[in-house]
Order: sequence, then structure tokens, then C-alpha cells
Amino acid sequence: MRGGAIPFLVWGTLNLVLLVLNWIWEGSGIHVALTAFTVVVVYLSGLALLLARGRPALRRGEPEYVPDPEPLPRTSFAAAGAGIAIALGAFGFVFGAFLIVIGGALLALCLIRLAAELRWQRRSLETSTREPGR
Repeated sequence: MRGGAIPFLVWGTLNLVLLVLNWIWEGSGIHVALTAFTVVVVYLSGLALLLARGRPALRRGEPEYVPDPEPLPRTSFAAAGAGIAIALGAFGFVFGAFLIVIGGALLALCLIRLAAELRWQRRSLETSTREPGR
């Protein structure tokens, strides 16, 4: 996707303006620290996208056409399950250790399933790029 880092950089700049206004208004406190953390996280997200995608992450417009086939993922219950497992583990810190155990087991199963899905996706991509008759 082109221009993927631009929204993060704009959002980070807007949060930076809010940080300055909050700093002037509050002067100290947790509000300023929380807003500063938000600015850092948003800018780091934009930087990570820029490093991962390179220069096209800053260009605007339509993406370039790439004739190579790309595998399209279907619904992945393993990815959703991994998110639920992480949430269970986080709730386990508050509500009881049994949730951490359940979340860890669910996360392990979901990661195994995600590895299988990635392997199947890679295999389908290899078969679709082979020349006919091979």
C-alpha cells in the first residue's frame, strides 16, 4: 500500500500538538506522560511501516501493479484465537492464574494452526506460479 506511513505521521503530529497544549494546561502529571507515550508509539508505528515497506510507504497515489500472484487469506480463526488467548492471559493477571494457563494453551494451539496456514498458503502460491505442464 502506498502512503501507508503518512496517516501515522499526521496522527503523530496532531498528538504532538495536543501534547504541547496539555503540557501548557496541566504543567505536570500523568496526563502529559500518557500523551507523550501516545506520540512516541504513533511515530514508532509510522517508522516501523516506513522501514518495512521502504520508500513507497511515503508516496501517495495508487499502488504499482505487480503481476505476481499473491495468496489471499481466508478467514483465519487461529489469528482471532491468538488475540483471545493473549487477552485471557492479560485477564489472568487480575482474575486468577487459571486464565493464564488457559490462555497459554490456547495461544500454543493457535500458533501451531497459524504455522500450518502459512505453510498451506506458501504451497498454494508455489503451485500457482509453476509453469503449465510441470
